[in-house]
Amino acid sequence: MFIVLLENINNTILSEVDTFTKHYPRSSIKRITKYTTLEELHSLAHKPLLSIGWLIICQDTDLKNSYMKFLEGLDQSNLVLFRITSEQKCNSLLSALKADKVPYKVINNYKLKEEKVIRYVYQNLNITKSDAKYLCTRSGYYLPEVVKNVQTLKVLPKITKPVIRKYTEDRRSIAVYELVNYLIGIDGKTTYEDCMKLVYYYRYGFEHLLKTTLAQVTLYIKVYKLILDGELTLANYKIKKKDVADKEISSLHDFRLYKIIESFDKISYDYLILLQLKLKQISPKFYSGIFDFVTLLKLNARTRTTAKMPAKISTKVKSDLKNSERKLEEFNRRRYTLAQEDCQGAFEYFKEQIKLEQGGN
Repeated sequence: MFIVLLENINNTILSEVDTFTKHYPRSSIKRITKYTTLEELHSLAHKPLLSIGWLIICQDTDLKNSYMKFLEGLDQSNLVLFRITSEQKCNSLLSALKADKVPYKVINNYKLKEEKVIRYVYQNLNITKSDAKYLCTRSGYYLPEVVKNVQTLKVLPKITKPVIRKYTEDRRSIAVYELVNYLIGIDGKTTYEDCMKLVYYYRYGFEHLLKTTLAQVTLYIKVYKLILDGELTLANYKIKKKDVADKEISSLHDFRLYKIIESFDKISYDYLILLQLKLKQISPKFYSGIFDFVTLLKLNARTRTTAKMPAKISTKVKSDLKNSERKLEEFNRRRYTLAQEDCQGAFEYFKEQIKLEQGGN
């Protein structure tokens, strides 16, 4: 039997692998990687002494074709568990199993349920469930950060919320895609303040933040272009995406592609082009580009649009383009003459965050 387990690479303590290993003696568990030799693999043809079959854990999907064929030919009493850490690798493996007509089951444990992380905290600390939830929220439910904070607090005799605030860092932050949604104008709970926190979090990696934001906006433009050309719809996207030449789109998770197509009726294609131009004009260097980025966030907070370009291109495009040129010209004027309140607000925010880091008042 084949089981494909999709998990986050950072999940080191709440992995579902443990659910399987606890039912097998250690002598009946075999871990397979791309470094496993063919001789070691052939030893699995003989049944283990203490169980009816082997638990074979594959930590890497880049196995040789002959290795895969050998695993597929094993007795059904053996359990082959693939632990995959990316959706792209998962899709590749599933395609190979489907092609070989191998029955399999998929377990998606990529995004951990919040209750599971909270349970881990209050089981490992002398702490109430409410305080455990506070610690997880403060850690952003980022598992490495949660584990680090649990180890930090473990040595303390009594743990309360003031103690948690004193000895842990507030890592609550939105994801980059949420900032992109804010820029694009997709409705959500993200605020300008949330975006500023994320910008501060990436203060030493601003180039990466800018590059990722631009790439996400460009992805929306590519998908919208396919929609305008009549190639993608909500009805056919699962089938048609496989035929798309652009690998970035064809490898997208179905749900992610669905959400982008769904937004087509709410966001102007022309506005996305404008946003892409704005982002390309921002310098990737922190000190020269950060204030342009902050200004762009503020402009979008004030001027986000819900106007929609018709599915069929019409004469309305001309007026849309004129509006875009006017908005772009307005942005260019502000690019080098940032409003004093914008700069001052950004400076004050960063100064406040630096003080908090240093434990100052």
